[in-house]
Parts: sequence; structure tokens; C-alpha cells
Amino acid sequence: MAYLKQIFDSSLKGGVDKRGLIKKFVGSEALNNSIVMFLLSYRGEVIDAPNFGGVLLDYLNKPLDDMTARDLESAITSSLESMFTPRLVVTSLKVVPNYNQQLYEIQVEGYSPEINNTFKIDEKFKVLN
Repeated sequence: MAYLKQIFDSSLKGGVDKRGLIKKFVGSEALNNSIVMFLLSYRGEVIDAPNFGGVLLDYLNKPLDDMTARDLESAITSSLESMFTPRLVVTSLKVVPNYNQQLYEIQVEGYSPEINNTFKIDEKFKVLN
């Protein structure tokens, strides 16, 4: 009997299900949630994995401009590739500064060949300065 690998995660945003329990995700939703959690974590935050952690928080203190957006895009690509290759394949990544709202719009798309699921992240992150 063949088993399909499945990814499982809990809600990043604190959502609850109909029973009042923390919402749980599977498949693409869990994959999206896990990637956002990774991007928002600091390198070294996980005791057993000192190199695990995203880069996003490091850039939210920098100036909101096109150059920082390009640097952030490159850093996100590198961190996802170094931590998750070959489990994740990023097919598209865009970081766009939104000057009116003082935030970065980040869109990441790709797939996980390991669990045969796609992911699509479209999030906004406010700069801290």
C-alpha cells in the first residue's frame, strides 16, 4: 500500500475552527503557512537548528526602496533554496515596495515535489522604521 505524504501545520494567524480549537491546515494551506512562519523567524531561533530561519525581519528595519526590495528578494530566494531544496521549488518571487502604505508586498509561488502540492503566498509586511 502506498502512502501519500502530507504536510500539516497550525494557524499562524491564530484562527480557530468551528469547535473553537486552533485551526489546523493540510496540503497547500499548511505549506503556505510554514513558509510564512519560516520567513518571519530569526536565524538561530530554533535551538537544534542554528542555521534555520528566514531573512524577512532583518529587512523590515531597512529603508523602503527598490534597492532594498531587490536585496530582500535575493535573500528570500537564497534562504528558501538553502533550507528547503529539493523539498520546495520556487517558480516565482516578487517583492514590491508599497510607498503609500509603508510595506512590502511579497508574492512567492512554487511547488513541493515531495508532497505533490503547490503553494502561493501573497502577503504584506509593514516596515518597522
